[in-house]
Amino acid sequence: TWSRVAQTLTSLEKKFPHLRHVDLGGGLAITEHPQQSELDVEQVASMIQTFRTSFEAQLGRKLDFWIEPGRYFVAKSCVLLANVTQIKTKDDFHYVGIDAGFKP
Repeated sequence: TWSRVAQTLTSLEKKFPHLRHVDLGGGLAITEHPQQSELDVEQVASMIQTFRTSFEAQLGRKLDFWIEPGRYFVAKSCVLLANVTQIKTKDDFHYVGIDAGFKP
C-alpha cells in the first residue's frame, strides 16, 4: 500500500515542479488483537528509502517523504479514564456509555 501511494503521488511530480515533500498519509498499524503481528517499521523505512533512491535517480533531485504515525507512538502508552454512565444490552450486544470529558 505504501509503495502504491508513493508511486501515485510522485507520478504527479511533473505537474508540480516545485514539489519538495510527499506526504504518504498516516495510520501506521498497531496491534489490537493477539493474532495480529507487529508492524515491521524497519521494513516500511527500507521500502520508502528504496523508492526514494530510485525516484531521485530518475529525476535528479531530492524529495522528502513524510509519514504521519497516527496512534502508533501513543496507543500503547496511555490510559483513558472515564466514568461509566450507563450499561445496556440489545440482543447479543452490550453497550457501555461513558463520560470522558474534561471537568474543571
